[in-house]
Amino acid sequence: MPHAQESQRCLFRTEQVRALDRSAIDEEGISGEELMERAGRGAFRYLRRRWPEVYRIFVMCGRGNNAGDGYVVARHAREAGLEVTVCAVEDPNKLCGDAKTAYRRMSRSGLDVVDFVAPKSGDCGLVVDALLGTGLRRALTGRFREAVEGINACSVPVLSLDVPSGLDANTGVV
Repeated sequence: MPHAQESQRCLFRTEQVRALDRSAIDEEGISGEELMERAGRGAFRYLRRRWPEVYRIFVMCGRGNNAGDGYVVARHAREAGLEVTVCAVEDPNKLCGDAKTAYRRMSRSGLDVVDFVAPKSGDCGLVVDALLGTGLRRALTGRFREAVEGINACSVPVLSLDVPSGLDANTGVV
């Protein structure tokens, strides 16, 4: 596995990321839930270092493990005393596996999820993009497209988990 500082300078293809995750689970015995917790906690730590002045964040969650990472970030932000709005583009009750566990843990922390609404610059100091991860292979449609357009129209910094939603993780093409 690459050293943490090395990974900040490297780009990984989707299959490489999946292989690293699989290796951590199969060879290192780290559960998927623990990997998600580490990813979310690490993203939150980065958020605090990069934007220490931000006290209101808007976390946009989609589906799958990327949403789970977002729910972990939201929980850690809440525990750190930040004002957090969590927006679900899809019903979080439809999540499964580790993402569902992350959502339930976040809910137990006292955070509620609001139905889809686009972030507005005056309502937050930063948006966390936890909509879609590395698996996107088609054009965005529906609420996901609206969500990305809303993020792009917002004039605050954006922290994208894995990759900015709407980009192909292998090519960088929109």
